[in-house]
Amino acid sequence: MSHNPNIPPITFVEVECRAFRARPRQNTWDWATKNIRMTEGPLRGHLWSPDTTPHARGIMKAFDDPHVRKLYFLAPSQSGKTTICFICFFSAQHSRPDNWGIGMPDKEAVEATFQAKLHKYFQANPALKKMLLPDPNALQSREILLADGSRIMGMWAGSEGSMRSKPMPYVLADEPDAYADPAALNTMQERADAYHALELSKIFIACRPKGTEEQSVTWTDAKRQAQAWMRYVAVCPACGKAQIMEHDNIVAIDGTHDSKRIRQEKLARYKCEACGYLWNDHMRNAAIRAGHWADDMTPDGEVPTPDDYHGATIVAYHFRSWESPLVSMSDVLADWFEAQGNPRLLQLFDNNRCAKPYRFVQVEMDHQRLARRINAELPQGIVPDWALAVTCAIDVQLDHFYWSVAAHGLSPTRLHILDYGRVERWEEVTQVVFDSRYARQDGRVMAPWRAALDTGGGRDKPYEDTRTMQAYEWLLRQRPGVVFGTKGMSRKTPGQLVDRRSKDQLPDGRKIRSGFNLHFIDTDSFKRYAFWALEEGCEDEPITFHGQTDEGYLKQIASERLVQGKDGSESWKKFRDNHYLDCLVLHAAMAWWQWKPSLAQLTAGTAETPEVRVNGMFNGQGLFG
Repeated sequence: MSHNPNIPPITFVEVECRAFRARPRQNTWDWATKNIRMTEGPLRGHLWSPDTTPHARGIMKAFDDPHVRKLYFLAPSQSGKTTICFICFFSAQHSRPDNWGIGMPDKEAVEATFQAKLHKYFQANPALKKMLLPDPNALQSREILLADGSRIMGMWAGSEGSMRSKPMPYVLADEPDAYADPAALNTMQERADAYHALELSKIFIACRPKGTEEQSVTWTDAKRQAQAWMRYVAVCPACGKAQIMEHDNIVAIDGTHDSKRIRQEKLARYKCEACGYLWNDHMRNAAIRAGHWADDMTPDGEVPTPDDYHGATIVAYHFRSWESPLVSMSDVLADWFEAQGNPRLLQLFDNNRCAKPYRFVQVEMDHQRLARRINAELPQGIVPDWALAVTCAIDVQLDHFYWSVAAHGLSPTRLHILDYGRVERWEEVTQVVFDSRYARQDGRVMAPWRAALDTGGGRDKPYEDTRTMQAYEWLLRQRPGVVFGTKGMSRKTPGQLVDRRSKDQLPDGRKIRSGFNLHFIDTDSFKRYAFWALEEGCEDEPITFHGQTDEGYLKQIASERLVQGKDGSESWKKFRDNHYLDCLVLHAAMAWWQWKPSLAQLTAGTAETPEVRVNGMFNGQGLFG
């Protein structure tokens, strides 16, 4: 068909040209750095800076990929989670406007998000303001009206009308683990069904996992559906080694467990797994900015390609708080120490810091497995040559006593039970503590350096006849500086496993003329330590037994298990006699660095400077600090 020269060409006015002109293609990362200004926080009024959330690049790249249909972002607070999600959908609305649904736990959360966050973004950013319907009512409490006729709509669990009213290609489900009805998440996702076949849908599920593995719907769904599980890789500024930062490698530079000092003095460091260099927060930030995402499902033997999710259509991104430049590692380490022995705080640490469900691990020991810790080369009563000191522990019963003797070493921390037994009278206890002598392999003779006696007892008899009274009176008659009374802590202080307190009167009210020191110990933590050292930590900080150790002794060591109650609380349950286990706890406590003078001070002859150690139990230091 030829063109008729008598028909003038069509001329479009400027407004029509703008309407038909294709918008320039730009990826979300670049678009955000040029168009999005922050509306809250310390960067309010400034353009969005990738330096604060360098992990956003890989997530935005996947969001821009039309092949990716669904993203999970499992991250804690202060990780930029909400900001990243909003920016992704703002960019999508800019390039291809359409309906967008935002799912929240309840109507109040929807209204707070729209009024306190979304409205501010549209008011402060010209690129977003241009998208609004030119109407004073465009910004509503649960809906935003756009110029092209599409809407941003709030959805909340429990409201079928809000979750099913309109089809939409864009769905953001925020914190679905907080939804009263777990099925609401699936209902919200169904609104994008009509767009799946056209490859126009994009579902983004952002969540801080809540509760246990059974309670976290988001974690369970992500584990079941994700075809790529992405974890963030940092690059050491010192040696260039790429590594996933595990919180076991976060240590305090002076070995302290004092959470207040760690927070105030910023004592936490990350220890590079390759070169051992200690990163402070500034170095950590540099390592994160040089990093990238890597697929945890990469086959063994293959080197993961940065940000490569191998063509997956459902991708999960798992991010922890210490990987964020917005979070100080000192806060993370302090939280960890404060959580020890507290199931509620441990769950919060897993949820809030690790962005994973809390998983209770029942701790128990089998006496037959314990037999592997018998050192046949060390007969009963023989002290190994590496030993620096010998301790004696006594467990008090109503009409008898259990005792054991242990050798202790440093570098590495180790403990060896070289003798144990039972006696009937206080006089025999005195002989065990003060008259016992043990030969080393090299022929030298050692006596107990320190002894501990558990003063706990019942009140089934008058005060003056109880074992506690008898224990106090016996202790007051002994030579000072060798044997000490102990009790289990009733109230725990984070990071304080041994606490010496002075007493000036006996349980019956009688005054103690010269005073009396009692050591309170965190028996729960020392039991966890002992079971760890007998199993997972047997190579790092071993506990061993002499060559003639019998089955009865091993059964008492394996006499308790750590169980979880229906309310989530954790407690030790005894299922047979546990007297030698109690003695083992006392040995560990006597060698703990907080019991002064410590073994390290004794051997050095000077004020102690604890060595920074990394182990799987106490995260940053060994038994002696």
